Amino acid sequence: MAPHNKIEIEKSKLLLAEGADAFYFFIWACGTFGVDDVQVMNFGGITDLTAYLKALPLFSGYEQVNTIVVARDAENNPIAAVNNVKKSLQQAKLPVPGKPFEFTGNVPRVAFMIFPGFENSLGKIGGRR
Repeated sequence: MAPHNKIEIEKSKLLLAEGADAFYFFIWACGTFGVDDVQVMNFGGITDLTAYLKALPLFSGYEQVNTIVVARDAENNPIAAVNNVKKSLQQAKLPVPGKPFEFTGNVPRVAFMIFPGFENSLGKIGGRR
């Protein structure tokens, strides 16, 4: 994870992406679709999420944040990925949505995404498709 004193929050909506591939994908997608009010940030790997969320309030500009979305890869176990994100949010004392793609909380509003789509991942694991 990059040193905290070098990270500056410039937008009120944050999209925290897992790893460089997701980071650059979301930057490209936001640019392509004309989304200019979201700041994409790379939180690192799976094991870095809790520390990154806890450090967010230390970043310059955090006081303007009103929305946080975490985007994480399901890896081989989407249920474990969901539980990991929820645990990280809870440990960082942030609102914890009940399921992926659902917002909860007020300021900040918080949501998380699991890729590939959570329902699709469950279908693959359960043998359905």
